[in-house]
Amino acid sequence: MRVDEGRAAVTLERRLFDPMATSWRPPADPTAIAAVVAEERALLEKLEATHVEIRAGHSGEGCSATPDCAEGLHCVSRRCVKTREVR
Repeated sequence: MRVDEGRAAVTLERRLFDPMATSWRPPADPTAIAAVVAEERALLEKLEATHVEIRAGHSGEGCSATPDCAEGLHCVSRRCVKTREVR
């Protein structure tokens, strides 16, 4: 959680247990990610008693998988970064 000039920003990270890999991993498929976003929004709106904006991370912000990042960014070392396309 980050509080700056009267505004709060919260980062939630959800991991699901992968029995094949026997480890916890962030959801990867779009349906699972959409379900997690909906659950996060509901939880935050309940805590804040107001509408909550959930958006993809901007360059330099934390992430747990590329789908967490805005268009044109990729998750590298848990940060949304712009990467060059391979030609």
